[in-house]
Amino acid sequence: MKMPMTHRNRIDSAAARLCCWVFVVLCVAGPTLTHAADTVETTKNRRSGKVVKMSPTTVTIEFGMRTLEIPVNEIVEIRYDDEPRDLNLARGAAKRGNFSDARERIKAFSDDDLSSPHVREDVEYLEAFMAAREALAGQGDIDAAGRTLHDFVTKHPDNYHYYDATDLITHLLLAAGRYDQAVAYADKLSAAPWLSYQLRADIAKGRIRQAQGEYDEALSAYDAVLARSTDSDDPGVAEQHLEATLGKARCLAALGRGDEGIELVTGVIADADAEDAPRQALAYNALGDCYRALDRKKDALLAYLHVDILYSSQRDAHAEALAHLAELWGATDHADRAADASKRLEENYPQSRWAQQK
Repeated sequence: MKMPMTHRNRIDSAAARLCCWVFVVLCVAGPTLTHAADTVETTKNRRSGKVVKMSPTTVTIEFGMRTLEIPVNEIVEIRYDDEPRDLNLARGAAKRGNFSDARERIKAFSDDDLSSPHVREDVEYLEAFMAAREALAGQGDIDAAGRTLHDFVTKHPDNYHYYDATDLITHLLLAAGRYDQAVAYADKLSAAPWLSYQLRADIAKGRIRQAQGEYDEALSAYDAVLARSTDSDDPGVAEQHLEATLGKARCLAALGRGDEGIELVTGVIADADAEDAPRQALAYNALGDCYRALDRKKDALLAYLHVDILYSSQRDAHAEALAHLAELWGATDHADRAADASKRLEENYPQSRWAQQK
């Protein structure tokens, strides 16, 4: 005998049919629904979606029916769904300073691997970035690296690497002694809408003044950065605060106020992680400058030796330390050690301004 269908029976039957339909849809559409997406890693989280728009200040991703604009200053890295597998390994190698490994991986990419405009631009920037870092360390041609970066920002003015590329160009021009052009690029960097990037530009202008021997003006520039960066929790701003502190210490040394500079730098060293090689290398070089200004040769030697022995992976800082070590070993009657430092400087960083100044 057929029992009448109750309200509960009807609900259960409908639920069963819905589950069947969901199962069918998932089976048919599964590859589409589980398809990998572009990944934007930020300082706060990781976002997945399709990168649909890019500018120097924002990257827009689309996921489902929604879009999200991500500020460029929060972006750590973008990995594209259609990029070759080894591109992310190349990025990692470049960040670690292993440029030969990164280039070997890039060299293996085919034209099909780089058919996506976003992927192709990312590879172009990575190659320009490596050339610039090598040039700044005295291991590559500054003019060639500058042209490569200039071509990148000219061809791709809407790429999210625009301001980082502009920053690198400023440093290259400063290293080449082209101060007016360096100021012009620092002004472009100042147009960025974030405080940390504006402070980068101000620090670059301080370094330009410093390189020209205008220490009072450079000191004023660094003090202005320190005043603007005191109350911010932005990690990028904190990094610029550190840079300005070390720049100020070097200026104080040049102005005959080495003791004040030492106090600033020792505070930076004490606060920094011993494993933070970039920060420690910069700090110990600044400390060496302060001791040299006070004619404390042995203390200066010890400071530069920290860079040579512990932080030689920081190429530009290492070149600077070797140049000072060659001078100081010679001044303290250690001709053999002076010759060794000089030889390593010439062999490892032949195009460095430190090697050229010998």
